Amino acid sequence: MATPATAGAPSPPDSRPTTPTRSRSRLVSLDVVRGVALAGILFVNIPPMLGLAEYSPGTTAANPIRAGLDLLVQQRFFPIFSLLFGIGFGLMWTSAQRAARPRVVMLRRLLFLLGLGILHTMLQPGEALLIYAIAGLVFALPLTWARPHVRLWIGIVVVPLSFLLGGGMMLAAALIVLGFGLAAGPYDVPHLMDTRPDLARRVALIAWPLGFLGIGAQWATRATDPYDDLQIIIAFIVSAAAGFVLAVAYIATVLILLHTRLREALIRAFAPLGRMALTNYLSATLIVMSLKPWAGDLWLDSTTRGFVMVLVLAVVILVAQSLLSAWWLRLRGQGPLEWLWREVTWWGGR
Repeated sequence: MATPATAGAPSPPDSRPTTPTRSRSRLVSLDVVRGVALAGILFVNIPPMLGLAEYSPGTTAANPIRAGLDLLVQQRFFPIFSLLFGIGFGLMWTSAQRAARPRVVMLRRLLFLLGLGILHTMLQPGEALLIYAIAGLVFALPLTWARPHVRLWIGIVVVPLSFLLGGGMMLAAALIVLGFGLAAGPYDVPHLMDTRPDLARRVALIAWPLGFLGIGAQWATRATDPYDDLQIIIAFIVSAAAGFVLAVAYIATVLILLHTRLREALIRAFAPLGRMALTNYLSATLIVMSLKPWAGDLWLDSTTRGFVMVLVLAVVILVAQSLLSAWWLRLRGQGPLEWLWREVTWWGGR
């Protein structure tokens, strides 16, 4: 379950009422992290879209590819998207201060996402656009009335509380609140992500050991009895916590690599995916669902060979999307759905 979260639309025209705001130059690190998350999410979303067998201890033990996806990918990139959606909401809220009625601007933005989520659910019942829109309307939008410090501290508190509720939708909502607090709180965290690799290294030194412990705990506490409620509750709590910590570790690692010789390669490969994340996310669903009638002919099944083919399919889609996105951005500067989202967001605000 996943969805993209754009990091704020371009600034509206100068004709709008203006108030002092932070610099809105594009942060390439957010585009790259979003692109990496989009890639990881696709590996998770293809099996359920094709109706492949759901997770079970027996299936995982017999299928090393599925086991690797469950431990390293499943529920690891969804938290990244949730956090980025909150950060994007915060950056957009900063831009919306230039409008006469900034909360109306944000409301239109969320209602557009709500409509997309409803439509996308018809193709992919496990999608999260709907969840993000509802969380934005119920939690993030009311927090625009809160003080910046309050937003941040609420996010810090509700994330661990969401673990106790089993993660899932509650973790997504909590991370949206946290992301909003990070972007529109007392500290310019998105800018720090873009310019302070030393902070990312410190976070990685803590998150990776905790992440490996989380993987071990998740494997040790996995529910083997579907009728044991306590096992299931513990498994959900541990899985949510492990997923969050590994998500933080992945983000920190990408930010560190962006300050190495791999920077240009990462930007070329993942920034176009991230800048057109909404378009790429929805188009990937259309591509996969169009292949569903021929899944058997393409060896896309629940066997180990089938999951190898899932990986191959995901890589082919992502490479094609990265190349097409880079080409489209050179022509238009913004993805088609991103452009439409921006137009609806600023409707009547010009």
